[in-house]
Amino acid sequence: MSAEPLLIQALHDDRTLDREGRPVLELSMSRPHLPGEGVPVRRVERYYQALCKNWMAHWTGPLYRRACEAEEAALAAARPFTPWKAAFTWSVTHADEQVLSLCWEAVEEGDGPRRVCRRYDVWSRKDGRPLTLADVLPQRKGWRAQVRRRVARQLEELADRTPEEVLPRWRAGLGRALRAGRFYLTPEGPVLLLPPGSVRPARAGWCSFPLSGENEPGL
Repeated sequence: MSAEPLLIQALHDDRTLDREGRPVLELSMSRPHLPGEGVPVRRVERYYQALCKNWMAHWTGPLYRRACEAEEAALAAARPFTPWKAAFTWSVTHADEQVLSLCWEAVEEGDGPRRVCRRYDVWSRKDGRPLTLADVLPQRKGWRAQVRRRVARQLEELADRTPEEVLPRWRAGLGRALRAGRFYLTPEGPVLLLPPGSVRPARAGWCSFPLSGENEPGL
């Protein structure tokens, strides 16, 4: 896969599920598809086939049943019912001859809060296996120390400007939240992701910390 230009396409599967002829759930699936031959391509392709199959099974099973129950309750109460929606989308954050970094998002909209599941995958184009931060930083050994130094500088600068945007015990939170798989790639380098409430108040949501300057991909 690494010897040829990357070709990635979107395969669409849009459906409307009904109950006794009335639409109750609108589905929109856009699956990343990597045409081509070779083990690396097939590994990544199988992963997204299985991932999207699982989401579709959830939507056409449990989510559809809940939408039907919500529509039935709305009819019984003489209330209007708006069909629920579910969608799977994706985008490439970076791709070159060595790596593919992709973000996917599954969104469900029903009668409660909007539910969003967002994940980032980083793949080696050489063998089709997932990469970690240790794989893309210049020194695999001691990668945690590299990342902590870089993120600490950014948090110290933020704390100087707006102290209320950084938790008092952010250093301990950084150590607990740091994971080798919580990142994605951009043309400028890797970006670390930290969960809500780890180093900044929960209202800030997931926090992104660019690690450019620390990075020359070590692949």
